[in-house]
Amino acid sequence: MKKLTPVILITSLLFTSCGIKPINDNDLTLIKQEIPLNNHTKEYNLVNESITSYFYEEGNVPYIDLATFVQGLDGFYELEGFNFDINPNINEATYKWNANNNPYDLTVNWAKETLKVDSMDYFNHLKAIEVTDYGAHSEWAGVEATKEDAITFKLQPYNFDILYYNDLVLVPFPILNTLFCATNQTNIIYNGHDYEFFFQEFSEEEMEDLRKSEFNAKLAPLDVREASKNGLLFTLDYFYGLKDYKGIDRGFANYISDADLEKLDSQIPGTFSEAYYNILFKQLDELHTGVNSLSIYNRLNADPIMDIQNVGNTLISHSRTYWDLFDSYNATFGEYRPVQFEGNTAFIKFDGFSIAPVADLYDENGNLKPDAWEIDTYSLMLKAMEEIKTRPYIENIVVDLSTNGGGTIGALLTSLGFLTNEDIEFTTFDTLSNYGRIDYYKIDSDNDGDYEDDDGYPEYNWHILSSRASFSAANAFIAIASNMGIATIIGQTSGGGMAGVMPGALMDGTTFRISSNFTIRVPERLGRNKINFKEIESGITPDYEIPYDYFYDLAYINDFINNGYEG
Repeated sequence: MKKLTPVILITSLLFTSCGIKPINDNDLTLIKQEIPLNNHTKEYNLVNESITSYFYEEGNVPYIDLATFVQGLDGFYELEGFNFDINPNINEATYKWNANNNPYDLTVNWAKETLKVDSMDYFNHLKAIEVTDYGAHSEWAGVEATKEDAITFKLQPYNFDILYYNDLVLVPFPILNTLFCATNQTNIIYNGHDYEFFFQEFSEEEMEDLRKSEFNAKLAPLDVREASKNGLLFTLDYFYGLKDYKGIDRGFANYISDADLEKLDSQIPGTFSEAYYNILFKQLDELHTGVNSLSIYNRLNADPIMDIQNVGNTLISHSRTYWDLFDSYNATFGEYRPVQFEGNTAFIKFDGFSIAPVADLYDENGNLKPDAWEIDTYSLMLKAMEEIKTRPYIENIVVDLSTNGGGTIGALLTSLGFLTNEDIEFTTFDTLSNYGRIDYYKIDSDNDGDYEDDDGYPEYNWHILSSRASFSAANAFIAIASNMGIATIIGQTSGGGMAGVMPGALMDGTTFRISSNFTIRVPERLGRNKINFKEIESGITPDYEIPYDYFYDLAYINDFINNGYEG
């Protein structure tokens, strides 16, 4: 971008003598537009219906004043405590947030093209979600934490610029969306005329409706291609949480093949979409990363994304394991059975960790609905333990996670609480800020609101049945239970997946997901005040192996446990 030195005043002379020259972009001719903002979430009620945006002449990439962007998302962000100060003499603006007496700063320097935060918590001042209580039945009890590094986001390597224009600090829309929305499980798609705000992922029906546009089957403009390519590189470089695990140490521009980099530059939708498949599905080749939906420039009736030609070997292998086990279970039992009994062993099975909306769980009198267990994992565990307690001969409980593909952290924590009266250790490591922490949670395992009454069930011999299809939150459940010593792991090595999923949206409207910088670990104490945050991406090796052929032979597993783990 072209920077201008304004008329020299005494103050600017003083700054110039220190090596700082105030600069601005007031010579640019930018087009101001009021872009409609459409809310597609049930979780947040947005106050505003538009966001003021700026475009280069004949340009297609929005620039938005940072303060305007944050304030435009009132109802998603909690604006109390947000203020900012612009100091044009040093080419900087500071955006402050004071939350619960904790001050957080974001500093933007338009001369250096940087945004710096002292903590990633800066981006987390959100309105509480009222539809679903993701923290239900758990109470935070304390934390051990390391020092957090400050983070500087550099835009220059990605050909993005920050404009200081008529007293506004204009930041490219793709950067604002990634930092303020994608890091919080939301995204905004700009479809050429509207901003579409959504939580996590669109349904297929919503996405098809959104993609109906005058741009379908058209060539993407060059500036959209450049912003899409560089937006993807920016997101991967800063937020892909498995870089160290995969040995990616030189940035994604060096990791991605030359052929795919060239395809990313193409204006042809089929060509740049093929590059997305190759990079996110095939080259990175792990289940938390991939393409969710095509761009607004692709044909509406384009071929399905989840085609065997588009995905990598890891997804294929996990999928085959899952469907083999799924078919085996159905052939054995005919239908899903949440709780089963054999000998002195109870078997609890569920295929995901879910938390249902409060209105779906409780009736008008505040009583848990009889069918709540069908949509909510905590309610399923309550129901299972009620049945198990009626059988005094039960000594062993097997939690069958053999086809459990993951889910929400809140459900993971509350489910673990049934296995023990100890506080649950939840260990995380932020690969961006090198911030590790162990959070401790008390769990209310009998739904009476009392967190001090030791209502877990450590009197049973807990086991977890693990497979390659036990992924993400299921993998974390296994890792935490094993590390805490509250369950014996049987079966096969779990499928990994230690990173939280971060959804993203590119300038061309393509939506995708990646393994984020937020990773779940287990702590390895190396001495006083020194903790190694061990990866669990490789999966957890079982204490005792069981061949897949015997996974649903309840008599075999009952005997296996009672005979000292000998088949």
